[in-house]
Amino acid sequence: MTNSIARKLLILCAVVLAVPVLGGVATFFVLRRDIVAKYDACVAGLSEQQRRLPGLESIVDDLKRVERLKDLRWNLNSPYDSGAINILVPATADGAWHKKCGLDEAPADCLAAPHEKFVICNAALGHQFTDQRLSLDIIRAQIQQPLRFLALTFLGHELGHLQVSSEGRVQHLFPMMRVNGLRCRRNDRVRPTEEEAADDFGISVACEAMRRRDDEAIGTDARSAIDTLSYLRQSLDDDFDFDDTCGGDDNYPSVSRRKSTFGLQYAKCMFPEKALPYAAVANDQDDAFKHLEAWLRARQVGGMVGSALYGISPLYRFDVAGTDNDERFVAFDSTGKSAQISTTTSDGENLNHSVLATWDRAGEMIDLRSIPGTANTDFLISFAAANDTTDVRHGVVTCQYHPADCRVEQSQKIIPPGVEIYSTTEHAIVEIAGDRLRAYRSAADYFNDKTVVDATPHLDLQGGTPIVDGLASRFILARRPAEDELPNGLHRAAFISAGKVTWTTFTTAPKNMNPLHAVGLYGQRIAFALQPSSHQLATGTQLWVCPSEPFQSADATQITAGCDVYDPPEDASYSIGIANNDLTSLGIRFAKADYCVGYIVVRQAGWLWLVNPETHQQDILPGTGLVNCDPDRKRAVVYRMRRIDEVTLDFKNAEPTRVSIGLVRTASEPH
Repeated sequence: MTNSIARKLLILCAVVLAVPVLGGVATFFVLRRDIVAKYDACVAGLSEQQRRLPGLESIVDDLKRVERLKDLRWNLNSPYDSGAINILVPATADGAWHKKCGLDEAPADCLAAPHEKFVICNAALGHQFTDQRLSLDIIRAQIQQPLRFLALTFLGHELGHLQVSSEGRVQHLFPMMRVNGLRCRRNDRVRPTEEEAADDFGISVACEAMRRRDDEAIGTDARSAIDTLSYLRQSLDDDFDFDDTCGGDDNYPSVSRRKSTFGLQYAKCMFPEKALPYAAVANDQDDAFKHLEAWLRARQVGGMVGSALYGISPLYRFDVAGTDNDERFVAFDSTGKSAQISTTTSDGENLNHSVLATWDRAGEMIDLRSIPGTANTDFLISFAAANDTTDVRHGVVTCQYHPADCRVEQSQKIIPPGVEIYSTTEHAIVEIAGDRLRAYRSAADYFNDKTVVDATPHLDLQGGTPIVDGLASRFILARRPAEDELPNGLHRAAFISAGKVTWTTFTTAPKNMNPLHAVGLYGQRIAFALQPSSHQLATGTQLWVCPSEPFQSADATQITAGCDVYDPPEDASYSIGIANNDLTSLGIRFAKADYCVGYIVVRQAGWLWLVNPETHQQDILPGTGLVNCDPDRKRAVVYRMRRIDEVTLDFKNAEPTRVSIGLVRTASEPH
């Protein structure tokens, strides 16, 4: 199965002796009767209800259709049978049972003993077999078929281990929870390893079993292909919702690598016709993931787990702020049901996570910043309340040198329906309610009602959403078009300063007809990010950097501005956010760049595109957010999906195109 990746390990020695996970390779020799006795003890430790798993029986029925497995006898969730394939998967089990049987409670994991022909899995895998979507007739094929394929692959993987005469050894993937536990590892061994061979076996039997089923057909259009593969990836993330890209060692591919492989092989198995789009979509995603692996192997310095929830709970939102201590980070982590603020610290050998505050609802970070020169980290979080209002929390994390010295002070504010809150790259807070816009210098000022700007710019959204950036006293406001809106190369933006609103219409046609997706204000420069809509032909993302003066001057009715137009590095053509199911990194926006002065940072498709407008150089890093950077050492720290990576900077000449655009001043308050 998939995360037998972490300990696919085999030999009941781990069950017999409860061998702790210390990493590396160890060999143990035990008496066969002791192994069988321990297996039976694990069976006896479960009630009849805990051993009742109809979904497991259904999957094994599919395996019986496979030609090479048809003569096997199966023994499911029952005392050991020496003449059968013994499989023990509990529907539920407590921590004591898992400890006794040598398994962690999460993520999904198994132990296999090839000589004794048995497999013991944890309740996290059992949870997959309790999913009624595996067999209910009312479930759509594009949901049910990927679930069955994965369940067959996981179980088939363990059968693959039973096919080989493995030595009695305990193997481990790598120490993820240690300092640099997510550092890239190069595989220099001759392929395939035993783990990869087991993967191949599992995929092969799953494919044959699925082809022998008489299932409802799945649509053959591109949309169905994307949806089907998305359901497969989502099913994987239900139990393996973490990113360990490039973390595999000589014996084990990473879980993330396996996710990509399973998606590709599912498409090839179920939709082999070349005229169908499934394999093409899966190939594109796998190519993007390979590109991410290659990038990390070339430029990653170190990587570590950034949250205590890594591999435990599904991820909804994850944001990180650096601090004045290079070995400490403050993180906001939200699952679909709860949220927390925590610190991650490293002493060079050990990695520690300290939870400072928790909430029993999913939340989204509005603003998170470390205040240079202080020990404080400021945050503003929003939670949707039951009555459709918004519960906004402002807090300050104050830390001394030791993690135990960190504390959180927070305040609460209830926002009525129809009010939206935004933060800028300069950490100003902007509140928009209908036609009224108010701006504040910081989250603290927002809670204390210290308004800097109170204006009515009359932004007509026309189904789109507002986009805003700048300082509280000087910022730019525009509109991100609706997804189904046809682009025309015309854009309109308001420059707001001291309550004065100056509207300007400008065009990027014919150079770029894409809609405007993000705006940024950087000193005396304005930046515009243009990106194709999903229904457009891929004409490419562009960054336009223009002087701000023509946009804020209300004296002339028609003026021009000379702008530098940047095309992103070639890496940006690979959508690693989709390939790695990092949904929070999708879309395009200007990212905050604390401790990274002078850069324009564009977040898109899983990448952070850094542009230095002074030197006309650029670089691109994989990540959802930029924590800090050190140009002198050519290093940067980025985060994504509960991991934090230190990577090298490698700026290249961007060679922007110089374009002169016309700006037409419109009425100060357009309707």
